[in-house]
Amino acid sequence: MRGLGFVFGLAFFIIGCQSVAPMAAPPAAAFTLVGSAWIAEEIEGRRVLDQVQSTLTFESAERIVGSTGCNRYFAPLQVSGTALRVGMGGSTRRACPPEIMEQESRFLAALDAVRTYRRDGSTLLLSDDGGQVRVRLKQTDATA
Repeated sequence: MRGLGFVFGLAFFIIGCQSVAPMAAPPAAAFTLVGSAWIAEEIEGRRVLDQVQSTLTFESAERIVGSTGCNRYFAPLQVSGTALRVGMGGSTRRACPPEIMEQESRFLAALDAVRTYRRDGSTLLLSDDGGQVRVRLKQTDATA
């Protein structure tokens, strides 16, 4: 029994004498989409129309809202890491001039195709499964 006590005592002594590695610095605050608001600059590689703002606001971790430039919209959202998926949403049904309606269609189709996001400074890039940027947005001061 004494031999076993000696072994345990020696083990605790050795463990206690080992140098302790310095603690890692806490991770930088992670970027959160919730509460952020954005205005589209490009949709499907094309600049947006002047004076027509297609917007995207991350109202919560599960919902986006915004304007297509003509109509208001909302949709459920799933985010996990950099994966992002916009669900089936709804919108108002106002009619606007054809060029604005065309931009609205491209914007909503692009949001439907989005699978990942990446932030680059004040720019948010929404990409599809193949990595193609579908929507490029700039951050605004507006909050959800």
